[in-house]
Amino acid sequence: MHKFANVIICGALAVLSVLVFTLNLDKTYVGITAPLYNGNPNKNYVSIMINVYDDFDEVLPNIISTLKNAKASATFFVGGVWVMKNHALLQQMSREFEIGNHGYTHADLNIADENKIRSEILNTHALVKSITGVEMTLFAPPSMAYNKTTVKVAESLNYKTILRTQGKDTIDWRDQDEQLIFQRATKDIKNGDLILMHPTKATAAVLARILSYYLEKGFQIVSVSKNIGDI
Repeated sequence: MHKFANVIICGALAVLSVLVFTLNLDKTYVGITAPLYNGNPNKNYVSIMINVYDDFDEVLPNIISTLKNAKASATFFVGGVWVMKNHALLQQMSREFEIGNHGYTHADLNIADENKIRSEILNTHALVKSITGVEMTLFAPPSMAYNKTTVKVAESLNYKTILRTQGKDTIDWRDQDEQLIFQRATKDIKNGDLILMHPTKATAAVLARILSYYLEKGFQIVSVSKNIGDI
C-alpha cells in the first residue's frame, strides 16, 4: 500500500514538474534577449527615460536646459509621428542626449502582428536616421505593451527592448502634480534604476528638484546605454 502511494505521489510530482517547467518556459525568452528593466546594480547609476510621442514639444526646450544645467544625461525615446513634426528639435536633442525608438504611431504592440511591429520600429529608425544620422539601438514599447514577438522582432533589428524599472513610473502624463511626480521619481531609488517620465509641464517644473535629489544621494545620472552597458 505504501509503495502504491509512493508511486502515485512520485507520478503527481513528475506531472507537476512538467507543468511548472512549461509555465516557466512560457515566461522566458528562449533564444532571445529578455527586456531590460534595470541597469547595473553594482554602479551608482540612474537613468531617466523620457518618452516623446505627442504634442510635448512646448516644454522640451525647458527640460533640455534643466538637464544640461545639472550636467545630467537622459535617453529620449521618440515616436515617429512626433518626429515628423519636430525635425529641428530632434536634431538639437540628438546633439546633447541619447535617442531611442518608441515606435511610429504609439500602437499597442502586445496585439500587433510581426509585420506591424517591424514597420513601427523600422519606419521610426529610418526617419530618425535621415534627420540626425543616429543609428538607434534601444526600443521602448509604447505603454510598455509588448510580448515575445515584440522583443524578437526588435532584436532582429539590432534593438534591445527597454522597460522602466518596477515602481519607477512617474505617470506624469496623467497626474499633473509636481509633488506626486517627485515622490514617484525618488522613492526607494537604487543603483541601476530606469525612471520613466514624459515632457509634461509638471515634470518640467519639478525636474531640477528630482535631479538635485539624485545627485545629493550620490547617483550619477547617465544614459540608458551606459546604465545597462556592463550587465
